[in-house]
Formats: sequence, structure tokens, C-alpha cells
Amino acid sequence: MHRYLFAAVCLSIGVVATAAASVLPTTASGMLALVKATPQLEVDPTLPNPSGDRSSPWVRVKHSPEGTNGGYIAAEYAQHGTLSDGLQVLALPLNSGGSGGVFTQLIFAAHSARAPHYVGYLSSGGHLGVHVVHGALVAEYPDYAENDAQCCPSHYLHQKYAIVDGKLHLVSTWRTSKM
Repeated sequence: MHRYLFAAVCLSIGVVATAAASVLPTTASGMLALVKATPQLEVDPTLPNPSGDRSSPWVRVKHSPEGTNGGYIAAEYAQHGTLSDGLQVLALPLNSGGSGGVFTQLIFAAHSARAPHYVGYLSSGGHLGVHVVHGALVAEYPDYAENDAQCCPSHYLHQKYAIVDGKLHLVSTWRTSKM
């Protein structure tokens, strides 16, 4: 009897964990729907994706400086993770379509069964990576020395972020040499 009860409890915990993990979208169409439902973001229909992919339109962060903070949704490179406080996050890269790759990442968050919400964006001079590492949201930016080629930065800057009161907050910054 105890074995069956234990199995039932484990199964129900697994179902709860699966339901919690699925709050943030995992498909390109789900991510596009989330972007379209976010008032701080706008889809620009005048800049269709050169690949013809309708699930990957040009998205811009409203009220950001002209020519910055936008790109084509790159859902295949989106990162999902859980922060140490249990908050689920989605980092959705926007690909510039140029050699700099990703200049902007949109960050969404959700607690268990609550609806996801937009908490902000991260931007850089290109090649921006965002991951959840040891329960923390970490952005990685290339840090170019004066004579570095676009392909080969001498260092990387890493920035750890927390989400406080529904907004991104920089916690710490450190620099590493190229590996």
C-alpha cells in the first residue's frame, strides 16, 4: 500500500512540475503570441524575415533608442530556466540579421501557474548570450580590445541579473579572458 501511495505522490509531483515548466512557451508560435501580447513590444510588419518565416518577425522594444533593441525572433535559441527563487524565465533572442547576430534578448518570467510577464530586455553591441546558470540569469557580452577582429574578442563580460518587483536588476559584473 505504501509503495502505491509513494508512486502516486511521485506521479502527482511530476505532473505538477511538468505543468509548472510549461507556463512559458516552448514553441515559436507560442513565443510569438507572448511577444504580440506584450504592450512594451511591437512587431514591425514592414520588415518581413528574409527567410520568409512568419513565426520570426522583426520585433522592437517600444520607446528604445531608434535603431537599437530589435531583431527577428530566434525562438530556436531561446533559453528556459528556473532561478534559485523558483521563478521560471525565458530569454528570447532577437537576431539582427547581420554579422553581429543577437543584440537584444527579451526576458519573460512566471511563477508556477501564473501567466508569464515581460520583465525587460538586455542589449549589447552584438553576440549577446543569456543563460540560466546555477539558478541565476547571466548575460555574456564580447569585450573587444582596440585591435580585436569582430570574430575574436579578447575578453567577455558576464553580468548576473535578478528579477525584483517584476523588473531586471543588475547584481554583479565580471570579466573573463577568451577561452
